[in-house]
Amino acid sequence: YRVDLSSVPEIVAITKIEGLDKDIVEHQITELRTVVPAETLVVAISSKSGEHVKELLYDLAKLVDQYVPEEVEVEENEIPI
Repeated sequence: YRVDLSSVPEIVAITKIEGLDKDIVEHQITELRTVVPAETLVVAISSKSGEHVKELLYDLAKLVDQYVPEEVEVEENEIPI
Protein backbone atom coordinates (compact mmCIF):
# COMPACT_ATOMS: atom_id res chain seq x y z
CA TYR A 1 0.00 0.00 0.00
CA ARG A 2 1.59 3.23 -1.15
CA VAL A 3 0.06 6.67 -1.32
CA ASP A 4 1.79 9.77 -2.67
CA LEU A 5 0.91 12.59 -0.28
CA SER A 6 3.19 15.18 -1.85
CA SER A 7 0.30 16.90 -3.62
CA VAL A 8 -1.98 17.01 -0.58
CA PRO A 9 -2.28 20.38 1.19
CA GLU A 10 -0.50 20.66 4.55
CA ILE A 11 -0.99 22.51 7.79
CA VAL A 12 1.86 22.74 10.29
CA ALA A 13 0.77 23.51 13.84
CA ILE A 14 2.95 24.62 16.72
CA THR A 15 1.31 23.38 19.90
CA LYS A 16 1.51 24.03 23.61
CA ILE A 17 1.81 27.80 23.21
CA GLU A 18 0.00 28.64 26.44
CA GLY A 19 2.16 30.87 28.57
CA LEU A 20 4.59 31.73 25.77
CA ASP A 21 5.27 35.32 24.82
CA LYS A 22 3.62 36.28 21.51
CA ASP A 23 6.99 37.43 20.15
CA ILE A 24 8.43 33.95 20.72
CA VAL A 25 5.48 32.31 19.00
CA GLU A 26 5.71 34.68 16.03
CA HIS A 27 9.45 34.01 15.78
CA GLN A 28 8.85 30.26 15.70
CA ILE A 29 6.18 30.65 13.00
CA THR A 30 8.55 32.80 10.94
CA GLU A 31 11.33 30.21 11.30
CA LEU A 32 9.02 27.37 10.27
CA ARG A 33 7.83 29.26 7.21
CA THR A 34 11.41 29.25 5.91
CA VAL A 35 11.50 25.43 5.78
CA VAL A 36 8.00 24.45 4.66
CA PRO A 37 6.51 24.88 1.18
CA ALA A 38 5.18 28.39 0.55
CA GLU A 39 1.58 27.21 0.30
CA THR A 40 1.71 25.43 3.68
CA LEU A 41 -0.31 27.06 6.43
CA VAL A 42 1.67 27.48 9.67
CA VAL A 43 -0.34 28.14 12.83
CA ALA A 44 0.20 28.15 16.59
CA ILE A 45 -2.41 26.64 18.90
CA SER A 46 -3.01 25.65 22.50
CA SER A 47 -5.36 22.75 22.96
CA LYS A 48 -5.24 23.32 26.72
CA SER A 49 -6.52 26.91 26.56
CA GLY A 50 -8.25 26.53 23.19
CA GLU A 51 -6.26 29.44 21.75
CA HIS A 52 -6.54 29.48 17.93
CA VAL A 53 -8.05 25.98 17.82
CA LYS A 54 -11.33 27.15 16.30
CA GLU A 55 -9.47 29.10 13.61
CA LEU A 56 -7.37 26.01 12.83
CA LEU A 57 -10.52 23.93 12.43
CA TYR A 58 -12.01 26.49 10.03
CA ASP A 59 -8.77 26.56 8.01
CA LEU A 60 -8.72 22.77 7.93
CA ALA A 61 -12.33 22.65 6.75
CA LYS A 62 -11.49 25.06 3.90
CA LEU A 63 -8.59 22.88 2.79
CA VAL A 64 -10.71 19.75 2.90
CA ASP A 65 -13.39 21.47 0.81
CA GLN A 66 -10.78 22.56 -1.76
CA TYR A 67 -9.11 19.17 -1.99
CA VAL A 68 -11.42 16.78 -3.76
CA PRO A 69 -9.57 13.65 -4.82
CA GLU A 70 -10.44 12.05 -8.10
CA GLU A 71 -13.26 9.61 -7.74
CA VAL A 72 -12.38 6.02 -8.41
CA GLU A 73 -14.80 3.77 -10.21
CA VAL A 74 -15.40 0.57 -8.30
CA GLU A 75 -16.49 -2.65 -9.96
CA GLU A 76 -19.35 -4.52 -8.38
CA ASN A 77 -18.10 -6.80 -5.59
CA GLU A 78 -14.77 -4.94 -5.47
CA ILE A 79 -13.52 -3.41 -2.25
CA PRO A 80 -12.16 0.11 -2.82
CA ILE A 81 -8.79 0.82 -1.26
